[in-house]
Amino acid sequence: MPPILPDSSMFDIAEPYQTTYNNELFLARDILIRKHKRIYAEDTDIRTCVRKLMTLALLPLDKVQITFDDLRTNSSENTRQMLHQLFLYFDNHWMKSIPLALWNAHGYNHRTNSICQDFHNRLNQCIQKSHPNIWSFIKCLQGEEARFRHMLLRINVGAQRRRKIVSTNAIQQRINTLNECYTNNEIDRNQLLDGLSLIVAK
Repeated sequence: MPPILPDSSMFDIAEPYQTTYNNELFLARDILIRKHKRIYAEDTDIRTCVRKLMTLALLPLDKVQITFDDLRTNSSENTRQMLHQLFLYFDNHWMKSIPLALWNAHGYNHRTNSICQDFHNRLNQCIQKSHPNIWSFIKCLQGEEARFRHMLLRINVGAQRRRKIVSTNAIQQRINTLNECYTNNEIDRNQLLDGLSLIVAK
């Protein structure tokens, strides 16, 4: 049995080994992730802004760009400064590189716009290795084929599809209610964004 390697929190790293040959922190990525998690947890304005960014996919397609622009310009100075790189990334990648219609999920009755996500999750659980051998991969594909044949057989004999989890239904109902209020002009775009951001993210 190989010895258990200690976590970095169990010992101090000697000063000469804390930086790389070009004087960058060796654990910089880990430190940055912890720093951002702490900032997200402690700063309400930043947390609210990030939640609203995540919620843009649920807004009506014609309101995404203007809402993103409003979010970026109307945030506090501290929030804009702390999230500058995130806003740049979101703008360059999601707003400019990828058509909005590809990632917008407004009006769908499910919480993801990736129909392959369920398959990928099942495949990852089946393989459970980053570099599987060909035989374990073939075994997983055979299991997936058997699962599909079983589903097809059930559909052909009239079985109903699996019911959604109660919490998923409740979340979808709240999203539908907010969209209905927006459509009936009971709430404006910002109120819709606020409401959806409280439903979608923690």
